[in-house]
Amino acid sequence: MSLLQKQLLEDEVRSQRILIIEDQFDTRRILQLTFESGGYQDIITAAGGNEAVEKLIESKNKQTPVKLVLLDLMLPEVDGFELCERITKDFRIPVIVVTAKHSKEVQVKCFELGAEDFIEKPFHNEILRLKVGKLLTERLLLHKVESSNYRSKKLFLNILQAMANILEAKDPYTKYHSENVARYSRRLARKIGFATDQIDVIGVSAILHDIGKIGIQDDILCKPEKLTEQEYKIVQRHPVIAEAILKPIDEFQPIIRDIKHHHEKFDGTGYPDGLKGSRIPLGARIIAVADTYDVITTGRVYKKARSPRYAINELKRYSGIQFDPAIVEFLEECLIEDGTLKDT
Repeated sequence: MSLLQKQLLEDEVRSQRILIIEDQFDTRRILQLTFESGGYQDIITAAGGNEAVEKLIESKNKQTPVKLVLLDLMLPEVDGFELCERITKDFRIPVIVVTAKHSKEVQVKCFELGAEDFIEKPFHNEILRLKVGKLLTERLLLHKVESSNYRSKKLFLNILQAMANILEAKDPYTKYHSENVARYSRRLARKIGFATDQIDVIGVSAILHDIGKIGIQDDILCKPEKLTEQEYKIVQRHPVIAEAILKPIDEFQPIIRDIKHHHEKFDGTGYPDGLKGSRIPLGARIIAVADTYDVITTGRVYKKARSPRYAINELKRYSGIQFDPAIVEFLEECLIEDGTLKDT
């Protein structure tokens, strides 16, 4: 992407309409000024749930739809959780929850209801603005991909297929693994309540989650024995290699974060950036659980396949350490629902 293209994209992002739903006047004003000072041109606010719904409907009717909602949970008139679900499900607008309710249960419930992110008060203005910018950029790029003409879409799909074929040629196992991870990831995204377009995005991310292994030597990638410490460090480079491969292609921007960070650990000891908890992109947390579940249940040359129940127990054992506990629970529920696991 050229500097001019980047600037045009940033300008388009800052022109997107944002609705701030916050009952405290001072906080509402601070939020509004935070974005206006960052160049955002269309910020509207609401002090309560009923006013918010009216503005969402009015904006839609006037062909100036809201593209993102910042939502406080503690509101007059309408329950914040109910409003979050209505905005994400009925209006199909992404929501970032900004709240003083800090419990893990509240955070999990927000994600279950479709929230894209969860930010605790007091918030850091610049971090909040960066997160909003990234989310709006991803949505805008995704829309551009979806609305592009048939030729562009065909080229995009051909690139995907070519990249998958290259990796399959190096490691035939990867084909089936990536397809399985994509299937589990899409199922989890649907269970959590992702919109259809976001389910498709995470499916692509999962298919390509190991694409960086293209840059790993064959003798290491296909080694049947346990890797040495030095070899393992080389393999750990594959998420960063993936980022370098995908970054020049505009259409891949929405999926890069999930691919780059799918080996982060919930306690912050993963790689490549040591992200912790909710700082790890939600898509990456989903792929991490799906990836490990498939590895355990399909096995490797040096490790036999284990049962679905064994895999779930292992995921639970490392919940809160390596994996997001909520995602592990969602996977167990999915497997119970489709009959893979018995609810015992």
